[in-house]
Amino acid sequence: YPAVYPPPFYFYLTPLALLPYRLATSVWFLLNELFLLTALLWCGAEKLYRSPARMAMLSVIVVAFQPLYEQMANGQANLLLLVGVVLAVRLWAMGSMWSGVVLGLTAMVKPQFALLGLLWIHPTEWRHLGTAAATICVLELGALAVVGLDDWLIHLRYTRDFPCAYSLWILNISLRG
Repeated sequence: YPAVYPPPFYFYLTPLALLPYRLATSVWFLLNELFLLTALLWCGAEKLYRSPARMAMLSVIVVAFQPLYEQMANGQANLLLLVGVVLAVRLWAMGSMWSGVVLGLTAMVKPQFALLGLLWIHPTEWRHLGTAAATICVLELGALAVVGLDDWLIHLRYTRDFPCAYSLWILNISLRG
């Protein structure tokens, strides 16, 4: 099967690949729940503990929202992306240089998320954009050194020649789409 994600993403998931399948699936599911809970808490942390209704709604979303379970059952990385984007924006609002690192790591899962770097085009935000670009370069060069050029070329060909039926599917944004 062709490399759907950039090679550095597979390094993120290597620990799961070393586990037995059922254990890896359970760990992935629990990680996704943790990603979702973390993203929701970061989005409204200061408001949650003042409102029991918001806390109850957060619990319902995390525990019983069917579309999220479908995503998790399919092994999608969408909740990992959600927590990455929320953390990058939260760190950016705090003025932390780590926001660029987090955005660079997120872009290594799905490259189109690098477009969030356009927020930093403003002249005073170049340091965040530079940090994100440096993170992406380090990860790409590191992956190139470890896996070689062939895996990158397979991934780029897959992205370029993405089947038209999938290109129009909203969950799979590709260069061709």
